[in-house]
Amino acid sequence: MESVNGKSNAVSINSRNFPSIKLLSQKKITNEYIVNSAVNNQVQAQLAVVLTTNEVLHWDIINQVKLLSIKGHGKSITGIKFSTETPSVLFTGSLDGQIHVWDLRSSASPVQTFSDDSDGPLKPFTCFDLNLDEKFLCAGTELIRDDSFIIFWDRRTSKSFGGYWNSHTDEITHVEFSSTCNSSVATASLDCLINIFDLTQSTEDDALVNTLNTEASVIKFTWGTDDHISCITGNEDYQFWSAEQTKPLLLKTRDDISLDSESKIDCLINTFQASQSFYLAAGTYHGSVQLYCQKGKHLKSVGLLADGHTDVVRTISYNKGHCLVTGGEDGQICTWKICL
Repeated sequence: MESVNGKSNAVSINSRNFPSIKLLSQKKITNEYIVNSAVNNQVQAQLAVVLTTNEVLHWDIINQVKLLSIKGHGKSITGIKFSTETPSVLFTGSLDGQIHVWDLRSSASPVQTFSDDSDGPLKPFTCFDLNLDEKFLCAGTELIRDDSFIIFWDRRTSKSFGGYWNSHTDEITHVEFSSTCNSSVATASLDCLINIFDLTQSTEDDALVNTLNTEASVIKFTWGTDDHISCITGNEDYQFWSAEQTKPLLLKTRDDISLDSESKIDCLINTFQASQSFYLAAGTYHGSVQLYCQKGKHLKSVGLLADGHTDVVRTISYNKGHCLVTGGEDGQICTWKICL
């Protein structure tokens, strides 16, 4: 485990005097917590946010107006994603056991729904993702009796074509398809494992290519184009892996990360990839967000998003136009211009 030195440089890096970071807009849109978000990289300045009321707001960032409100789930929404093939399509998944597909031009009801009741009641979905060409959908479930399920559907028919249930022993927390290969998917769980599967294989045992043991529950991860994985654990650790190795290339605790920050880091928000680099967003209880960039085997502080939020930031999304969008417990959406 590496320690971080060089705290003296961090004081000059903030949104007020660091030229690569600028607060573009700030808008309170709700009295509820914003807990998740997704940007539409096919249509400029469109965002969807998830509220604690299980409502989804479709938002125009530039004009600062709500385009529509979607209410289609009876339990917590655990995933949201815009289609990369059809700009007007939005996916939402929930613990109510349904993944809805919405046409944002006419949102009265979902245009397609995926679910699985093959073992009794609908399985509650904790996460989902689509592969590169969006022909296949994958979702993970809570622990059901002694099993957690990874289920696959053919998007063209809405029918499940199988699943895995022997590779994890606890709730699935994150699934993500490879951004370079249609038939590769990675899954994470509270059982401390990230599993990587080759879906061209006929059995679950044969499909399991590699297992990364993080030794802590995995909350979320990012699988990059260079076949590396960055993840956040339930212990508030940041880990960086090669998908082909069995030990992390870098592991830092939240306390380690705080050493290279202007103030004490209270939570790790998310990891994401931009401009071929991995980034970590870490926040404080007062609403500031410290950004770090993965540089080889080091995590380097690159800027502070400050004077935007007044409470904990829960979600951060990267727009391909070099813009970050944040949402939090203050009900605000903030957009930031940043050179990454």
